Amino acid sequence: MTELAAHLVDHVLPVARTRQWVLSLPFALRASVAWDHDLALAVQRVVVRAVLGAYRRRAQKAGIADGRAGAISVIQRFGSALNLNPHFHLLVPDGVFAQAASGSLRFHPTQRFSRTDIERIAKTIRIRVTRLVARRVSHDDDVSDPLATCYAASLANAAAREPAAHHRALKLSTFHTERMLSMKKPLGLRARDEGFDLHAGVVVPKRQRKLLEHLCRYLTRPALSHDRITLTENSRVRIQLKTPWQDGTTHLTLDPLAFCARLSALIPRPRKNLLVYHGVLAPNARLRPRIVTLGRTTNSEPALIKTKRPHRAWADLMRRTFAIDVTTCPKCGGRLRLMAILLNPRAAVAILRSLGLPHERITLAPSRGPPDEHMFDEQDFQVA
Repeated sequence: MTELAAHLVDHVLPVARTRQWVLSLPFALRASVAWDHDLALAVQRVVVRAVLGAYRRRAQKAGIADGRAGAISVIQRFGSALNLNPHFHLLVPDGVFAQAASGSLRFHPTQRFSRTDIERIAKTIRIRVTRLVARRVSHDDDVSDPLATCYAASLANAAAREPAAHHRALKLSTFHTERMLSMKKPLGLRARDEGFDLHAGVVVPKRQRKLLEHLCRYLTRPALSHDRITLTENSRVRIQLKTPWQDGTTHLTLDPLAFCARLSALIPRPRKNLLVYHGVLAPNARLRPRIVTLGRTTNSEPALIKTKRPHRAWADLMRRTFAIDVTTCPKCGGRLRLMAILLNPRAAVAILRSLGLPHERITLAPSRGPPDEHMFDEQDFQVA
């Protein structure tokens, strides 16, 4: 997450105002898009074309005939409760790029979007995606596939491995519904059209590169933070929600098998890309080498024009993410340097023993296959 976000900020996104677009799908389409990755990529292309087309049309009205736009799109498959919720994030330079008669490249910021503009784009996306799904979705899917069962339970926010008496996960509520309704924010630059939800209210100013990197980390983050997972006294998994639901729910409690079933539904298909570059930011775009350096200072590193992601040291990632410089001595403030790398276990044990630190070798348990369901009693599935 940190390395990819640093790569996007340093090597892909130009120094320009950047807008985030987020599209959520109707519930009826989520299962098909989550199951068929090719369909998800097709829907992604529809969304990107609708958004970039809106930028080009606005540029033409402003007198820029050859304006070109670009985007970075990310498919996220998860919701805050580890439920399967495929949706699309787009990072778009908030304008178009155009070449002057002299050959110089210039970025033209677009005019501010209004609520009506977002509603028009959402309607276009809804019409195109509906036609696409009607042509491509097959109704012959094997619903007996165990993975399909996990998908269906995750979409319904249920515990797939619990008995019939407990189809829903146990919810813990600590907020009142009236309080949650009073905390609802206005829609702003957001439009809803028959289940399609399009949001475009997050904009990063031109020179706020740290804020842009933070937004890139948000787009490329994993499904769940370890800090939001705890074990209850009866060995159940409790998940803390990032934002309480409208009914006041703040936590979900699942048995371990139901928790693993939810995780399995979030894993994308092997060898499938979730991050795609579009338009002038595509890898083979003719203007990309000039666009990625647009607006940067003249003393920028030569590596900025490279398109291949460089290797980054872990110390650099720690400094960019947590503002912690591990190469600085916490006592005197001096610079630390690498003295040696210990590869001999005896030398490492001797140093640890002299410092009074644990040095006993950890014995790993042998690997085993997954447990069989008949090994568990029905009482293991009961909700506490």
